[in-house]
Amino acid sequence: MKTLILISAILLGHFSFGQNQNGAVEENYGVSLKKGDSTDLNQTIIFRVDNGEAVIFPASYSFKIFGRSDQYKNVQFVTPDTVLVKEALAQLNLQYCNALLKFNKRTWQQTIKLHKEEGMRKDLKKIRQQQKVQLDRHNRFCPQQQVQLRVKDKQIIAYKSALGDTILFIQTLDFRQDPYNLKQYFTSTWIDGWHGWFETNTMRFHYHRDKKLVTINEDL
Repeated sequence: MKTLILISAILLGHFSFGQNQNGAVEENYGVSLKKGDSTDLNQTIIFRVDNGEAVIFPASYSFKIFGRSDQYKNVQFVTPDTVLVKEALAQLNLQYCNALLKFNKRTWQQTIKLHKEEGMRKDLKKIRQQQKVQLDRHNRFCPQQQVQLRVKDKQIIAYKSALGDTILFIQTLDFRQDPYNLKQYFTSTWIDGWHGWFETNTMRFHYHRDKKLVTINEDL
């Protein structure tokens, strides 16, 4: 059945669910778009980078989007300049595969540890086989994926952690396929969602300025 998108305005932005042609809500994906006010938009920085676009959202907008989350309650949102952002994106182009490999290894280690603690050692052989298959795929395909970063668009916010580390939160979005028509919101709204297109066309990274290090889902 053909998937449609309904966009309904709520509060500062939009929220939508995938629906089928009969109007029944499907849980295959969701989209959350929270627009800032005119001041936020006037302070937003947009520029070309590689073969795509980058948008830097100001601290005021970043706080509205993430400030209420417990994860960010002890951080100070800041507005990075283009020099720092270009440095971060250049390092992302270089460190992408290493960051992904580190993230995957950490995930597998946690999975193996959990199975050992839960007394499910009989599954460990299968888990390690799956890990090897994933590692082989990583070595085969990641270099090309790293090259493809240059055609993806990026959204950036920044903050200082409780330890004083300046961190850039970078979201990459591949709009070469845009079934939800989200590119039109790219420069005005942090694009968030789950399942569907988001599973394969978006990724999120942290760039730690002081260490010049790219990580995935990890504050150092």
